[in-house]
Amino acid sequence: MLVEEAEAVRAVVLNLESYGGETMALAEGYELLDRITLLSRLPRSVTRIGGVLTLPDDTPEVDALAAARPS
Repeated sequence: MLVEEAEAVRAVVLNLESYGGETMALAEGYELLDRITLLSRLPRSVTRIGGVLTLPDDTPEVDALAAARPS
């Protein structure tokens, strides 16, 4: 994913929601946005290589942050 595409993902999810999109697609979209947001707050968890944002497969820090945030 290009770094610049993170905001595009947000726009797509919001647009899908405004048109009453598929519930599962919305859930997956918001989960991806949450993951991107949490990873961006962790030092060295997100790696940018040539403008590409990489999301690690195994990120216990993200799981800990997700569990700690209020619902």
